[in-house]
This record gives sequence, structure tokens and C-alpha cells, in this order.
Amino acid sequence: GTKTVSSSYSIDPSTVLTRTNTGNSTALITYGTSSRVIEMSLQCWYDNYTVNTSGQKVYTLKSAADLFELKELIEIGDIASTIGHEHLLHTGTGIASDDFEGAIVKLGANITIESGQTLAMIGNATNYFKGTFDGNGYAIINANFISDSTGRVGLFGYIPETSTIENLIFSGDTSITIPNTVGGDVYASLVCAINDGTITNCANGSIVKITNNSSTANVIFGAIVGKNNAGKTVSGCYNMQLIKANNESMNISGIIGKNL
Repeated sequence: GTKTVSSSYSIDPSTVLTRTNTGNSTALITYGTSSRVIEMSLQCWYDNYTVNTSGQKVYTLKSAADLFELKELIEIGDIASTIGHEHLLHTGTGIASDDFEGAIVKLGANITIESGQTLAMIGNATNYFKGTFDGNGYAIINANFISDSTGRVGLFGYIPETSTIENLIFSGDTSITIPNTVGGDVYASLVCAINDGTITNCANGSIVKITNNSSTANVIFGAIVGKNNAGKTVSGCYNMQLIKANNESMNISGIIGKNL
């Protein structure tokens, strides 16, 4: 086999390749004592951003792997070494963490979560997304969520005042599971567990099934937001489908679980 560097040039597959960006469509590939500048379509969404007329970086996600990379970049950085991709994405040291403040991250395709795959929540208690996430009218299909140990469920665990989530759709069948190790208030949602930012024009068109396996968890669910903090904006959002739960003790709402 070979590692193809261009359509007309290849090298031994055991050779270590190092890429250095030289522009938006070219890269310097170093292999052993040789090097070659090549035309290439950058495969990593983080490298292949555009800049809009307002000067904002715009990143485009097209897969569940891209969503997971977004989570890793926000929480710990270094997606090259953490995830082990071999796309010629980055230098060997990977890249620093990024909270995307002032940037736009948008979907460029519908994303289907495969059977048995869990959609990891983006952001933790100390590191979270600070930019704009634009669903761009695309859908996340067949999402499968499991509550983290802090009792948060959703694509985003928390967004601050600088963040906006907009134009995002969920469709297909969505599953939410609360493990028996989680107790206390559990803020569950599809879009965002706890909101301190702005959420607009988001919709749930999926049938949601919530399974609470904990006898000590107080599940508070809203299809768009689990808990909306005082004075924060949720507008133009709606739920179009059934929400099913395995017991009647849960607090379930179509849009916002708890509005302070």
C-alpha cells in the first residue's frame, strides 16, 4: 500500500509525513530529508475555515466525528493526538484548546448518529463553547444522549452570555438515559442543558424517549433547554413530536424544562 500525497505521487506507507500550511489550498509535506509543496483539499474542518465579511472565522461540521472534535477542542485541545486522526491535519503536537469566542461553527450537512453511538455533550463545568453555533437548517438525526455525572444532558451542557445557538433541528428518534449513579436535579434537553446565552429558531422533530434509571434523580426536561436562567432568550423554538418517559415523576416540557 501507499500513502497518496497527490494524484500522481506516492511514497512508502511507513514514511512519517509532516504537514505545514502554506496557504488555504496548499501545504508543505516533509518526508525524511525531502519535501514537496502540494495542492490539497484540507480535510480537517478546523483548518478549513472561511472568514465572513464581519471578519469572523466560520467553521463547518459535517459528521458526528466533527462534533466530537469540537467537544475535544473546547475541553482539552490537541485533537490530533487525542483522537489519533491521520488526515495530515496538524503537526505532531496537535493544537491548543479553543472556546470559539467570536467565531461561527455551522453544520454543512445532516448528521446521523449511528446505532450504539453516543452523542457526547459539548462543554464541561469549566470549559464551554463561547461562539455562535448555527445548525444552518440541518438536522441531527437519531441522537443518543447519556447524562454526565453533573446531571446535564444535551448537545451543549452549558452556554454563556457570549453564545448563540440557532437554526438547529433534531429528527428521527432521540434517546436520553439517566444512569443510576446520577442523583439530584438533572437538566436534560436536546439543544442545551443550561442556558445563559441566546437560543433561537431551533426545533425538535424527533420522538424523544427518556429513561431514568436513578431513584434519586429529579429529571427536568425541555426539548430545547433544560434550565433557562433569568433574563436569557429562547425564541422562535418549537417541539413537534412526542416525548416519552419511563416514569411519571419527571418534569417534562416541550420547550423549556425550568425557566427562572
